[in-house]
Amino acid sequence: MEADSNNKKNQAVRIVGESVQFSGHIPPPSVIKQYGDIDASFPSRILSMAETEQEAVCDLNKQTLEIEKLRLELETSAIKRGQILGAAVAILFVFIACWTAISGYEKLAMAIVGSLAIMVTVMITGRHKSS
Repeated sequence: MEADSNNKKNQAVRIVGESVQFSGHIPPPSVIKQYGDIDASFPSRILSMAETEQEAVCDLNKQTLEIEKLRLELETSAIKRGQILGAAVAILFVFIACWTAISGYEKLAMAIVGSLAIMVTVMITGRHKSS
């Protein structure tokens, strides 16, 4: 029985783990030095990899900014185009209302102006509600 307990004590295994974390593109100098102990080319390869990754991130950020700039330019031009077309329609409605009033159709002219007023109100309040 004593032999069994000695065997169990000898069979006990001790497991020790170590975890190291770092943030950024390159590990701390002590870790890079350890990689250099394994293979002399590892530190330069690690630095090269970090530089390549940084360049890729910068390029991606530049592309993202360019796309956002283009999107804003397109949105702005669409808004301007909508304002111009809206003004043109409003002017057309006013001219039609004036023509119908001069032709003796005052009630129709008032209906046209009323329709224009309703459309303008809906466009203005609709834009503010959706913003």
